[in-house]
Amino acid sequence: MTTYRLETAPVRKLAGLSGHYDMTTNSQIPALWQKFNRFDLPERPEPEVYYGVCYNNSDDGFHYLCGVEIAGDAGLAAEFTVLDVEAQTYAVFTHSGHISGIGATWGTIWHHHVPQSGLKVVKAPFYERYGPEFDPESGNGEVTIWVPVAA
Repeated sequence: MTTYRLETAPVRKLAGLSGHYDMTTNSQIPALWQKFNRFDLPERPEPEVYYGVCYNNSDDGFHYLCGVEIAGDAGLAAEFTVLDVEAQTYAVFTHSGHISGIGATWGTIWHHHVPQSGLKVVKAPFYERYGPEFDPESGNGEVTIWVPVAA
């Protein structure tokens, strides 16, 4: 079983492009990232960090935001959605390798790690954090996956 760590993430204000997806349309998410990458981005606390956030999960799908953490709303593109993420405890997993394999990593987390660990997942945004360990040009590197859990 892949190890994870528990971490409390602070309040974050994220901004970027958002769309509604389900398990039959989530293959369109890379196109959202391609569109997002064409925008000039505002000043931000962590210039080398990007987020892929799943939120508003329901029976008919979820919203996905590709974006960055921002300090304020000034200078944002009109197309951007602003998402306030509350402080939350997360189980943090690491995906290593090419980004094309991240779906399999998510599947392993949901079908093996969460049930075997006894973690209680709570209703809150969950996300992928793309830091300097990830190379967006090649699609290789490490991405951390943050799953909200009861403290």
